[in-house]
Amino acid sequence: LVPDRLPAPLREVIRRFPEGALQFEVGVQTLNPEVEQRISRRQDHAKLEDNLRFLREQTHVHLHVDLIVGLPGEDRASFARGFDALVKLRPHEIQVGLLKRLKGTPLARREVRHGLVFSPLPPFEVLRTAVLSFDEVNALRRFARTWDTFGNSGHFASTLRRVLDAAPSAFGVVWQLSDWLRQQGVAGTGVAL
Repeated sequence: LVPDRLPAPLREVIRRFPEGALQFEVGVQTLNPEVEQRISRRQDHAKLEDNLRFLREQTHVHLHVDLIVGLPGEDRASFARGFDALVKLRPHEIQVGLLKRLKGTPLARREVRHGLVFSPLPPFEVLRTAVLSFDEVNALRRFARTWDTFGNSGHFASTLRRVLDAAPSAFGVVWQLSDWLRQQGVAGTGVAL
């Protein structure tokens, strides 16, 4: 689903589907207008927000929304703002993924200009950018695993919602949890229920 395009006639059709019939993959990627410009992407944020609210509140669509770590010019603070904004819209899942080098794409032709360095091994994930160091990218990778374990798994829905609603920043809570798990020597995927 293109996040800012959902015409009224289509909305009416979507409303009719029963629970469990539809899942939409919503490629938000970023909510930073400057980053969007660098990747030749235009999004009307007001329409995007309205569409996600409509889908969450007035339909039975399962919403899987993507955010990408490592886009040109997207530092950790910018990514955190986008993550926090999406958490407030309450999609069922927020998939935090690392930018991957895809040969032949416009971004691949400009990777040097944007300071993008990718792994030479599949899946060719970003290792660092002009604004994210290698260590920051790795910390954001751990953040993504922690979010998957606690945010996307569905196992901690009530607890997590209460914690995130009370916190000034959902990103900050998950970031601290991710860092604490690292300090304890526990990988995000190694947390038993």
